[in-house]
Amino acid sequence: MPKCKNCGRQLRRFDSDICPYCGEKDPFDKSYQTKDMTSFVKPISGEGELHKSKSRKVTGLLCLFLGIFGAHYFYLGFKKKGIIALSLSLAIIIGGGLALGLSLPQYPILAFIPLIVIYLFFIICSIHYFLSTDSRDSSGEYLH
Repeated sequence: MPKCKNCGRQLRRFDSDICPYCGEKDPFDKSYQTKDMTSFVKPISGEGELHKSKSRKVTGLLCLFLGIFGAHYFYLGFKKKGIIALSLSLAIIIGGGLALGLSLPQYPILAFIPLIVIYLFFIICSIHYFLSTDSRDSSGEYLH
């Protein structure tokens, strides 16, 4: 910070015409110079890539239409969650469908109940992605 050459008090750079304390005209010392603060910062190399965050809308749509296959998890970068969602969905749909279809062969439409339950679950999950503002991808970036 510059000082007044008459009274020695610190001045703001806006006080260059008159000292607010002693009234000295042109209070800055002639040897006073400002420092270039950009000289302390390392320049950014042009080799970096821009990162584009993932979309909440795309995530919600993937969850709505392809949630059974874990597509939204793969899109967000959660590969293990995607594999687990795919495995559990197929196990519940195939296992539950076979169990209901074989136990009640006179009502073959009941074999679709597990598929409907799983699809309702992913509809609710997609609503969460559409409305939530705190969802993140695998790198910790918020969805936009």
